[in-house]
Amino acid sequence: MRQLYAAIPGVTSPLSIRVSESHGAATATMTFDCESTTLDIGDTVSADLGYVDEHEVVFNGYVKQIERKAPDDIITVTAQDELVKLADYFIVSSTPDTAFKRRNIIMETLISDLVGLIGLSLYEYTPTSFTIGVSTDIEINIISLYDIVKQLSDIITWSIWADHNGRIYFKNRKPFVMKGTSGQPGDVADVAVNVGNPITDLTVLNIAYSIDELDLRNRVVVYGRQGTDAEESSSLSYDPRSDSDEQILPVGFYKTILAALPYIDETSEAQKAAEYNLNLYNRLTDKISMTMTGSPSLHARSVLEISSTFMSLSGDWYIFSLDHNWTKSGFTTTLELRR
Repeated sequence: MRQLYAAIPGVTSPLSIRVSESHGAATATMTFDCESTTLDIGDTVSADLGYVDEHEVVFNGYVKQIERKAPDDIITVTAQDELVKLADYFIVSSTPDTAFKRRNIIMETLISDLVGLIGLSLYEYTPTSFTIGVSTDIEINIISLYDIVKQLSDIITWSIWADHNGRIYFKNRKPFVMKGTSGQPGDVADVAVNVGNPITDLTVLNIAYSIDELDLRNRVVVYGRQGTDAEESSSLSYDPRSDSDEQILPVGFYKTILAALPYIDETSEAQKAAEYNLNLYNRLTDKISMTMTGSPSLHARSVLEISSTFMSLSGDWYIFSLDHNWTKSGFTTTLELRR
């Protein structure tokens, strides 16, 4: 049996550690139990866990809460990653006339300017070729920094996140396996982190598969500023099982999503936003939920190759969310995978 390993600076002998990452979450979160710690609110904290012969840093962030419980006298510490600074910072100008404003600006430059308000910078970004506020000012005020960055990212279906080393990314990262065929800037075909060495039933403790059309939308309408609008629709929708566009919803039936985007004042940009969002939403949600023997090298937003004889599933799957669960008695990794 492999010998477990865990180390958190400022903590003596952690009892349990849970690290949660998700494509759909604002931040990664770590919660751990211990008997004693020198950590305090606001301190930086990291966790290195796994096995004596295979361990990695899986989290970097800041202590947000410390709770002490009786009669066991156990301390529970909760921490969040670098993006918690965006969630905690509320944009409010000193006067209504001095709000944050930009005009005719490329999206990645605007995102960079916004995170720069709190002294952060983008470690890596995808050029978007998308301009907003072409002829009218973009005015940003009375909103959390994370909320406005997320709203802007959603216009073009890009993602912003911090990795386990605290580095911030703004990229064309869809919540499924990307094939490099959409024609969008930054659409690069994914390569599995374990290519040629798939996860098999030998390391999987439990697994479940499902497919649904709950989030599928085959019509997108965009309302911009000053009468700017656009629309994209398709009678066919993408089925990951066959890797093809098929008739999934009844003929002539459309499930519509409306995007009201006051920062867009150019029809060509509204049209791109409609196309990008149709590409994101006009598909079945094909997913696997599974728990496997703990693997500290795995992280959300990467792609994993699996080969399950039991479920007759194989190929590349996107890690949509992940939980590392480490205790003194064992280590498991729980995944939600999509393709």
